[in-house]
Amino acid sequence: GLGDVYKRQTLGTVKNITCSSASFLATSTKNGTGYFIVVPRDASAPSAAQIKIGANYGTVNVINKGFASMVANVENSFDISGLTDNTEFDVYFATEDINNSFSDISKAEFASRAIKIWYQDSDGDGYGNGAESMTACDQPTGYVEDNTDCDDTKNSVYPGATEITVSYTHLRAHETKAN
Repeated sequence: GLGDVYKRQTLGTVKNITCSSASFLATSTKNGTGYFIVVPRDASAPSAAQIKIGANYGTVNVINKGFASMVANVENSFDISGLTDNTEFDVYFATEDINNSFSDISKAEFASRAIKIWYQDSDGDGYGNGAESMTACDQPTGYVEDNTDCDDTKNSVYPGATEITVSYTHLRAHETKAN
């Protein structure tokens, strides 16, 4: 009746997002087969049958797809790969039961992480050598985002470090008197 609260038949979230992959965690209130597709953000929504087929539809390119047996109310993890870095995506998910009846469709939005330039920090002062870099999604050991180290062999030399000035005036005065 009108007082009934609508309960979704499927639910999904995206976790462990990198530059090129992610995990899609999905649950269904039905036993059956769960199907997902990944498409560019804001692409036209697919039907449940299109999700099951997992092929390009209309002008929409399917980036990744998958399926697995689903047990009612038990979370299942699907691996998503082949993503372009720094890009927004939509994941659509539906379950088909043993009577070939589809659930409702759930949608999750996510963005892959950007590949960054990392600079070698040989002296561990948090400032990197602008001449030694690499690109990676996650920060490699011994590398930092900053590229402003003026001497990457001394951890006390970096932008903004306190300069130590040594005065030799007093020493020279004693040497002169000794002669």
